[in-house]
Amino acid sequence: QWPFLVFPWIQEDIRIGQWFPLNETQDIMQEFGTGLESLFQKFFIITQTGGGGPIHKDALDTGFWNTVIEGKKRWWLTRDWTAEMREAMGSIMPLDEMTRINAYQWFKEVYPKTKAIQLPMRVSEAIVEAGDMIYVPSGGWFHSVLTLERTVGVTYNMFTSFDYQRVLDGACVRSRHSLFASRRICNIIQHLRPDWYVSSCCPSFVDDPLLFPMSSSMHEAQYFAPLNLPR
Repeated sequence: QWPFLVFPWIQEDIRIGQWFPLNETQDIMQEFGTGLESLFQKFFIITQTGGGGPIHKDALDTGFWNTVIEGKKRWWLTRDWTAEMREAMGSIMPLDEMTRINAYQWFKEVYPKTKAIQLPMRVSEAIVEAGDMIYVPSGGWFHSVLTLERTVGVTYNMFTSFDYQRVLDGACVRSRHSLFASRRICNIIQHLRPDWYVSSCCPSFVDDPLLFPMSSSMHEAQYFAPLNLPR
């Protein structure tokens, strides 16, 4: 489903370049991931040809950048996952089923049909090669990525003082697995950055989560990978 290798134990060896000079006060993703006891921020990834990620959006609608060190990736992205867009994509394949197929199947079976119908919202596409970086802002960009050849890369998710309200808006949904998991996110933010917490949706969500929407299979985050993976 996600045919790539992730190496969390070399996170300390990944240094952030001059394009994103954020300090620990501005970007709390590392602390947040530690509090959540999950892989969440920096990933060194090796992917085989035909691997990649089926359509999804990153956990909590976070922004991220992805740099290709070796190889080549094909990206398909849209931020406008509106009811009209869901209806159009669902006419190609049921959305729950779409989340279960791999990237190769998505580009082979779904992608050509997106060209045959007129999608109601804008879609962006890119080929990212060795030495290239793609930056995806926060706010919930759905994307599918296919590796066109064996690829080595680094990806980095951000949770910053510039976009924390967008990220926390992505947190204020009821988890399909448990309310505890959803509330826990807000509780961690309350501990790390109480000023962010009080100016977000979190106080209302923690008080009465039933007033907020249930997350869908298209929203389910991939941040529940444990930190203690074998080396």
